[in-house]
Amino acid sequence: MKHLRMTLLLLSALTTLYFFSNNMVYAQASDTNSSPVKSDLLDVKIDEISYAKRKDDLSLSYPSVAARNGQEGWVQVSYIIEPDGTVSNPIIEDSSGLKAFESAALEAIQKATFTPAMQNGQAIQQCDSTIQFEFKLNNQKPGATKKFARHYRKVRKHLESGDLLKAKELLDKLDAMPVWNMYENARLALLKSFYYKSMNDEVNLLKYLYHATNSDGKYIKRDTYHWALSNIYGLEISNGDFHKALKTIKRIQSLDPKYQQQFANIITHSNNLKEHIASEYPIVKAGDLATKDFWSHTLVRNSFAISNVQGRLDKVDIRCKGMRNQMKVILDSIIKVPSSWGTCQVYLYGEDNTTFNFVEVSPTSKL
Repeated sequence: MKHLRMTLLLLSALTTLYFFSNNMVYAQASDTNSSPVKSDLLDVKIDEISYAKRKDDLSLSYPSVAARNGQEGWVQVSYIIEPDGTVSNPIIEDSSGLKAFESAALEAIQKATFTPAMQNGQAIQQCDSTIQFEFKLNNQKPGATKKFARHYRKVRKHLESGDLLKAKELLDKLDAMPVWNMYENARLALLKSFYYKSMNDEVNLLKYLYHATNSDGKYIKRDTYHWALSNIYGLEISNGDFHKALKTIKRIQSLDPKYQQQFANIITHSNNLKEHIASEYPIVKAGDLATKDFWSHTLVRNSFAISNVQGRLDKVDIRCKGMRNQMKVILDSIIKVPSSWGTCQVYLYGEDNTTFNFVEVSPTSKL
């Protein structure tokens, strides 16, 4: 509960950041961002599309060596469905770390066949949602091994005493040991999250909190899972990842009702977030191509615009649960994506160091 109270205080302090941060700004009625849209803006509407359906069940083979060693794990894969119903461009988005599982997951998805997505009577390419493969043994005993548990306690002891150098040394040794089952995968990730929290490294903290809570926290203690969800929500909000934050709220709301009270402040905050997303005011996020050759953002609305470009943007790649659309960048225009496409991620490509504003708008919003 101490961790939860600290997290809620952090969320309270972050409220100002949500509305006035340079990374994610809520435009208020008194701000210049809330001025009316120019009447000569072009509306770009994308045609409605029916999306692909898998023809049969996926065939997933358990790597024989991993099975003999009692190893378990998980793999998240994204992929594209071609007009002929085959799969292309599978990408390992995340995994528990075992290469044999990653290879097996890629093999399984590449063998899958689909009835393709259709647009105006024509089969088209489509991006589908990420799928998670889980490799679990029926005869595996629950819990971690005694050897793992012993090393785990040593690392926790040094973390709690503030000896981060010794904790990192022992954590590296533990990381180099074989991690066999789901419990050890989750608890090793949890240890790493504790370490990176102590180091104020929010990027790695969030990464390993995601790993530790994979499978909805089944492999860690309940109180720890609740603490992790609170921290995940706060980090997603501070990063401007509103779509992910809403997914975290769904995880919280799926908990037993008797635990809901400890998340009361977070749930209240999420209701305010939902109200803003549903409002007519734009959500403006500053973007740049300074560190990568692309920039991406997951939409929480179905319409967006790109403005204040300094440099050059060449291409917009809209990848949704149901389908994909690529187009040239059209400045000072509202691009509308059909709601039937589901959740969409937008990728922007262009000249190095280009800066811009990415604006999510509602049908009646004012930029």
